[in-house]
Amino acid sequence: MAKEYGAGKVRLGELEAAVMGVIWERGRARVRDVQQALAPERVLAYTTVMTVLNRLVEKGYLRREKEGRSYVYSARSNQQRVAGGLLRSLIDRLYGGAVDQAIAHLLTEEDIDEEELARLEALIRARRERKGG
Repeated sequence: MAKEYGAGKVRLGELEAAVMGVIWERGRARVRDVQQALAPERVLAYTTVMTVLNRLVEKGYLRREKEGRSYVYSARSNQQRVAGGLLRSLIDRLYGGAVDQAIAHLLTEEDIDEEELARLEALIRARRERKGG
């Protein structure tokens, strides 16, 4: 079964997430551009890539504009905003909205080095300072 990210009807499958990654990296891309960008890791038919791009348009992640004889696709939202929404949805579904439990899971289950821990501590300090304490 394919991995899916997100909530409700608006989810990103693993291939959709890879396609979005290409679009975010390039800003705009045609079907052939996405197909070639994914080719080193995934050999996909042109029609498969086109179907995924069109599905992402229907889900509201991409916009499609006609240029010449083909379409050019671009993201409707930046990667950080989409990832934040998907992450929030995942935490809501898996942890009942408890962010602390999700972070605790990552801290105990994942191999996090000292540099990453220092960055997390800095983020927590900055957040506390913004919130006034």
